[in-house]
Amino acid sequence: MTGQESISPDSLEHYRYILHRPSRNAHLEKAHSVLEKHIENAVEAKDYIDATFNMHFLILSQIKMGALFESEQVAIRALQYLDKMPSSPEKNQNLFYLHSDLGRIYRLLQDSDNALNFYDLALSVAKNSTDSLMMINNKGNVLVDASRFGNAKIEFKKAYEMALQDDDPLVLARALDNLGYATAMSGEISGLDLIERSLQIRKRELDQEGIYSCYRHFAQYYEAMDNDDLAFEYAEKAYKVAVLINAPTFVENALMNLLKARKDTLSQTFIHLRDSLDKNKLHERNKYAALQYNVSKEKEETDRVRLLQEKEKRRRITFQLLGIMVLGVSAGFIVYDRMRHRQQIVQNILNTEAQISQKVHDEIANDVYHLMNKLHLSESNSDIILDDLEAIYNRTRNISRETAAVVIQEDFTMQLKDLIHNYQDPKITIITKDMVTVPWKKLSTTKKITIYRAIQELLINMKKHSNATVVALIFSQKNKKIIIDYSDNGVGSFIKNKNGLANTGNRIKAISGSFTFESIPNKGFRATIKV
Repeated sequence: MTGQESISPDSLEHYRYILHRPSRNAHLEKAHSVLEKHIENAVEAKDYIDATFNMHFLILSQIKMGALFESEQVAIRALQYLDKMPSSPEKNQNLFYLHSDLGRIYRLLQDSDNALNFYDLALSVAKNSTDSLMMINNKGNVLVDASRFGNAKIEFKKAYEMALQDDDPLVLARALDNLGYATAMSGEISGLDLIERSLQIRKRELDQEGIYSCYRHFAQYYEAMDNDDLAFEYAEKAYKVAVLINAPTFVENALMNLLKARKDTLSQTFIHLRDSLDKNKLHERNKYAALQYNVSKEKEETDRVRLLQEKEKRRRITFQLLGIMVLGVSAGFIVYDRMRHRQQIVQNILNTEAQISQKVHDEIANDVYHLMNKLHLSESNSDIILDDLEAIYNRTRNISRETAAVVIQEDFTMQLKDLIHNYQDPKITIITKDMVTVPWKKLSTTKKITIYRAIQELLINMKKHSNATVVALIFSQKNKKIIIDYSDNGVGSFIKNKNGLANTGNRIKAISGSFTFESIPNKGFRATIKV
């Protein structure tokens, strides 16, 4: 009886097994549905340990199916759940799984910096030497992918020293093979002796996959050294072992190495074409992943808003008038941006905006309410008046949002996404990249509010003046500075909203940041924020 047959067909273990091996089971869709429902129930019960453990299996399945963007989103959401939990062995174990998953995702996306970062995070919570050894080997492999062989050698040497303490000869053989390859590719021929030692151990242990790895490393080394004869000899040996293993991935890899070793024109043309196609596929997947996610969110939000509009049309008229009042009163307080102390400037503005919003609510709401009663009781032209007010609301809704006090939410990433979503419509696509990688929790509330306002002002300027159809917001961190690069494909030309952008610059300058922008006719608008 196999391990799978011994598992109850109605248990979570059964469905986790299916997700872990999606190519072998026809019930993948049901497995996803069952696990997602279980995760949803666990989150509602605030059992984040159980929820994130099962999210790990969803991620493994998504990675195997090539849904890298979706798996990244699940992993980030799982880490956010774990942030709410106190420290415990179970939390650390799930953190290890999720950080390791993200390292694997970013390695497949050829983002070596992020891959190394998450493997380091996994290493920091590894519970035993086996887990630590696995993460160190993973880091070395990422560095080999990036042709950073000197750095890879450092990691593999750590793995070798740990393997010497292990009783398993295959663990030692793997460490010797990896260290030998990195050493040889770093220019030290002694690395070939290490690979040979690994090969002899693996032959004694009948480890066919390990033997294949040694032959492949020999072939790749001699190919890099332009020794075509030895490169082809070892590539051919690797191919024969791959056939014995009878696994498609091994055979495919071995055939590619054989073609590279042949060095004939036809083989090289095929390899070049294959590499180009793979890179293009990866590029397109990265390029449109965020767009697909935003489009999906946009559709859900549009459906929700449409339903509310049908039910509450007349009630919205009250809020339109309040929005106009907020706009009018708030505009008079821009002068606070020029006060002596930078931090006090920003804080005074924020306090003033909050006071204005409260004052409008307390002192004007009653007058607006009486006006609405009069409009509803009027027998002549009341519908026309209401429709006119509806049109005014549609034009002033976004302006009223701009002047309302900003209350920073715990999930600042989601708050920024909601802000950006408000400026999307069927004619404007807004793409964001790497927002989730920014350590927002380390920023003060004042800086978060300033960033929120700055992005808001850029989107307002775009919406009013640019005629843009595509907007990109790229987030990054360099030398402890958060960098936000904005660009759109609008008409460019001269800046129409100089006052708004100047105020944005003053806000950012007040928190010791910088704000630069340029607008080129017919080539769009660009801006960079550093805080």
